[in-house]
Amino acid sequence: MSTINGSVTDPSGAVVAGATITATEVDTSLARTTVSNQDGLYVISGLRPTRYTLSIEGRGFRQVTQSGIVLEANDTVTINVKLEVGATTGQLT
Repeated sequence: MSTINGSVTDPSGAVVAGATITATEVDTSLARTTVSNQDGLYVISGLRPTRYTLSIEGRGFRQVTQSGIVLEANDTVTINVKLEVGATTGQLT
């Protein structure tokens, strides 16, 4: 099984606790969700090796979606995200 982890920060670099992070399998739409801790860190483990889209939402921040994430067996991928203030959505490719 594989893992996606990282940190969530705001534009000033301050940590964003309580952000919702969802990893969704592209082929099956199965989703796993977690919440960033008090240090802005998150871990989603036990993921199958396949393609994923990662969605990050924080209260008062724009939603960010990152696609093109490919996990191989026993991979650990780190994706650090900087959220922007606002209420609209954004996409990273």
